[in-house]
Amino acid sequence: MAVADNPVSLTRRRGRPVGAGSRVLQTGDGVLGLHHLAFLRSWLQGLDVKWAWERYMAFAQASSDLRHIEHTRRQLLATVLRLGHQLNLTLPPERQISRALNVLSKEPVVVPAKVQPSLDEFIQLQGLDPDMYSEAELLELYQEHYATPETDSSSAHVQALNQVGALLATPPSPADPVSRWLDEGLAAKLRGVGVISVANLIDLINLDGYRWFRRVPRLGEVRAGRIVAWLDSLEDALGSAIVETARTPPQRLHAAQTAALRMIEDAPRFGIVPLDVLLVPSSLSGAHGVFRTRMPNTLGAHDDLGAVRAWLNKYRERPHTLRSYRKEVERFLLWCLHEQRKPLSSIDANDCQAYRDFLQHIPAPWLNSRRLPPGHDGWRPFRTQLEPGSQRLALVIVQAMFEGLRDAGYLAANPMRAVMTGFNLPAARINVDRSFTAREWDFLMACAESEAPSPRQQRVQLLLELLVAMGLRVDELAKANLADLHRVEVQGEADAWLLVVTGKRRKQREVPMPDHVVALIHAHHAAFDAMGAPPSPALIRALARPPRWVATDDGIELDAPPQQGRLGPAGIYTCLKRFFQRAALHCASAGLDPDRLRRGSTHWLRHTFGRQAAADAVPVEIIQQALGHASLATTTIYTTTERDRMIRALRGRSKRRD
Repeated sequence: MAVADNPVSLTRRRGRPVGAGSRVLQTGDGVLGLHHLAFLRSWLQGLDVKWAWERYMAFAQASSDLRHIEHTRRQLLATVLRLGHQLNLTLPPERQISRALNVLSKEPVVVPAKVQPSLDEFIQLQGLDPDMYSEAELLELYQEHYATPETDSSSAHVQALNQVGALLATPPSPADPVSRWLDEGLAAKLRGVGVISVANLIDLINLDGYRWFRRVPRLGEVRAGRIVAWLDSLEDALGSAIVETARTPPQRLHAAQTAALRMIEDAPRFGIVPLDVLLVPSSLSGAHGVFRTRMPNTLGAHDDLGAVRAWLNKYRERPHTLRSYRKEVERFLLWCLHEQRKPLSSIDANDCQAYRDFLQHIPAPWLNSRRLPPGHDGWRPFRTQLEPGSQRLALVIVQAMFEGLRDAGYLAANPMRAVMTGFNLPAARINVDRSFTAREWDFLMACAESEAPSPRQQRVQLLLELLVAMGLRVDELAKANLADLHRVEVQGEADAWLLVVTGKRRKQREVPMPDHVVALIHAHHAAFDAMGAPPSPALIRALARPPRWVATDDGIELDAPPQQGRLGPAGIYTCLKRFFQRAALHCASAGLDPDRLRRGSTHWLRHTFGRQAAADAVPVEIIQQALGHASLATTTIYTTTERDRMIRALRGRSKRRD
């Protein structure tokens, strides 16, 4: 059959046919679908065969190999002729399609169609004013401009295909078995989970949503998406629709819902709502609060809500601090308005004590365990009861707010001072039990070394070494660059490596790095370079993540990630958390507690550094400097709780008495 494109060599390669492993629908050997005929019709009309494949056959079978596409096209045409002749024998003489089959059996002269722009591009190219024409008029101009008469051969073949296809092609029915339409192997997998008919398949997809393919062994997201696309195109014929939650990835659906909420302006209102939409009645606004100074203030505030927002605005360049402060101040202000029915500027020491009691036993109406968007009617400021340390942090932040409002001249006093100095508050304490013992640490390192060698395995080993050998915070490690690592001379000894890290309150410190960890860093960068990872100055590399759907003021759009290839704090945490989960599966044989390994986190590694350094008799001030603690009292927790040494010493004393 003559084709206008360049001739294609169809020499059969060894092995499985291209695309066979990704087949979803049958290729037309025994049944013809509308998509098969549309593909053949597009080819006869001169459209690019690859474009026609992507348009009509992509959900049936993924392939970009032109040889495979041409082979399938010829196979489909042969099937049309074979089934057409079989049908023709059963038709009465006046309805026979012998002439059409004769036309299809001859080789057509296919003239490639022009690549045409879209209607919008045509309007722009021609300089047309869309407001001066109706849509029908613009479409007519477009068709006149790009009209190309078909050759007699191509036109006759298209008419013949339409005549034969009208008799041969039948759309699927809900009662059809899946084996009638889907690839044999795929149909067998579906039968294994109870899917017999097309209707069963639609029900399964709509019930389980976008991740329905997890119910079917060895059916991935890509092939599942093609099945959904095929069923979606047959909505009218089947009389059943695929629901939106099954057609759209959850991340994109969430972005669309977030964008839709943004488009709706949430009117300010009084209630248990976020600060952004909080409307305070004049009786509770604080314009005449008991502790108002009645003097000009540096915040420029005229009521409590304005004062709180202005105070929080000071921390806009410190997003982590702002998020924490805003959460606690928001909770306190809502409590003042709804529980005490008082303006914030009228709160006294007894009220602050009542708030402390409130935090110890938060009432159910203030709790919602689900994570809801701030504009949701069910939003609540608390998700669970607070631990003692969280209660103390909440009171400290509220005291800082009162102190800031007093310093700004808005309030005359800080009522929270009495609570902070006169009551038995939960003490801030580092739980050193949230660290790995020597046996656990040795086991984790052995697990990391025993995993199959790969760039990601190397990265896990590097993260373990960095966090335990240096005691870094995960945020400090995520921000560190390769340029922050430098070599210094040590008087009377070999040179040493130092890493400059930026800790809390933007304080920089130098932390020594062992030579073997430096070697791991260079190996990590070489491995990621070999994988084609984007160039990055980061100490810890990452492969560029795929674009994600994000909500914008105008809707949703794909957010192309920055090409720096930096593994952020969340990525480091997730990477190590997954490793701890894997290690927990095998630790019972070593006499270790799997639950402890599963609870492990990045901060456990920092505590492990502190405990190991204290056990090795490193001076406490050196440990403090390495950890970046502002107070020496914080660091001494590692030196005063070395229970192993205490137990061994007292056990020996007990033996002497015996």
